[in-house]
Amino acid sequence: MRRIGAEIEDRRTAIEDAIETATPLPDKGDVMAVSYDGVMAPMRETNAVAWREAGVASVSIYGPGDAGPEKLDTRHLARMPESGMVTLLQQIADQVARAKKGRVFREFAIICDGKNTFWKAAMTQPVLHDAVWILDFYHASENLTKAAKAIFGDDDESNRCHRMRYAEFIARGLPIGSGPVESAAKNRNIVLARLKRSGVRWSRDGGQHVHDLRVYLKSGRWEPMWYTMVTAA
Repeated sequence: MRRIGAEIEDRRTAIEDAIETATPLPDKGDVMAVSYDGVMAPMRETNAVAWREAGVASVSIYGPGDAGPEKLDTRHLARMPESGMVTLLQQIADQVARAKKGRVFREFAIICDGKNTFWKAAMTQPVLHDAVWILDFYHASENLTKAAKAIFGDDDESNRCHRMRYAEFIARGLPIGSGPVESAAKNRNIVLARLKRSGVRWSRDGGQHVHDLRVYLKSGRWEPMWYTMVTAA
């Protein structure tokens, strides 16, 4: 796994080019939504175990469905703990740029929870600036008092109200929840399935090798990734 993971890191551009040719995000949907989140992972550090925040992201395509936007496909991304989620944001930007190539989406959204560092990170990537920014509805509904203050401007949280125009977002056919990334991060799909097993501790490189394999598997892009690896060997 260590050797394969290291080769994936080295050949990532070639792998993504192969995926863009063989299994691109579908051209039928008219809405693209990006979500990213953090999940605490046990890190192996000198003479101690430290919990650091790994980053997980999803880039999803939606089309119209009978009960609202219908998710057609999702690409998952994951990175081991890193200050500012710099590499994860760069990979998100690359996926968005690839998806936008040669097509126009009716709507493009970023959906995250209320953690300000997530939104500040998005500002570092120009390709994300034209997105509709949405505060995940389910996080907001779990904190109704805070949500009310944000909507009605009772405190310094009022700058979030423009991300909570849920009736408008629904009318525009936008998703208002970050379900794909929540599943990847917290529901034992990508990160928790391996990184939080009993007694395990991870180096950054070792954990990243696991991430690199699982995101291609769970995104349904294993075959073009593996073909690229084999033909380049």
